[in-house]
This record gives sequence, C-alpha cells and structure tokens, in this order.
Amino acid sequence: MLTSEQRKRAYAFLSAMDIMPTEEALEHLEVLMEVMALYESRTEAYGQIWKQYGALSNLLSAARKTDRTMETWWHDPGDVPLMHKDALDDALDSINYFVFFIRNVRAMNITGTVPKRPKAPF
Repeated sequence: MLTSEQRKRAYAFLSAMDIMPTEEALEHLEVLMEVMALYESRTEAYGQIWKQYGALSNLLSAARKTDRTMETWWHDPGDVPLMHKDALDDALDSINYFVFFIRNVRAMNITGTVPKRPKAPF
C-alpha cells in the first residue's frame, strides 16, 4: 500500500510520463513498484547474474515461476494463504524474469555469455 506521500510522487511520475494518473494506473504502478523492490533486493544478493544466461534462460525462468503461480492459484485457490508473502512471490518474480527476457533480447543477448560446460570425460 502506498503512503500518501508515495501516492503524490506516483501521481507526479505518471503525469510527467504523459500517463493519465487514474486510480487504476496508480494501483498498477504500485504492483510494479513491488516488482522493482524485489529486483533491487535480489540484485543486492545476486548481482546481475540474469544477464549471464541470456534471454532464453530468462524465458524458461519466467515459465517456471508462472507454472508455480498457476499451481498455487489455479489448481487449489482455496488453500492459498492470501495474506502470506509467498503466495504472490512467484508472480512478482515472473514479471522480473519477463523484464530480464525483454532487456536481453533488446541487447541481442539471446543465449548468454556463460561458456558452455565441457562434456564429461565419461
């Protein structure tokens, strides 16, 4: 939930970006701010490792997170603790992985920079 000061800044940001600062837009931005906060905390912990594996790896990670979200919400929504952080964590992660995918595609980093593992000697 945005504080009143954050709402004012979000309203100003949307206006400055020529986006109509409606209640719907503010709620949308609030979710994206959660995604950014998650990105920031994970970047502190892991750095920019997502760049090393490229767009295709990011797409697979987004699919995995989406599958987990589907499993949690679609197949058994009655058992999901709605107020528990982890109930939405995979959905927020999937948004970040899709952003990583898009950023890597735009940078033409499709397969990443990590060299392929050598074949096992046996």
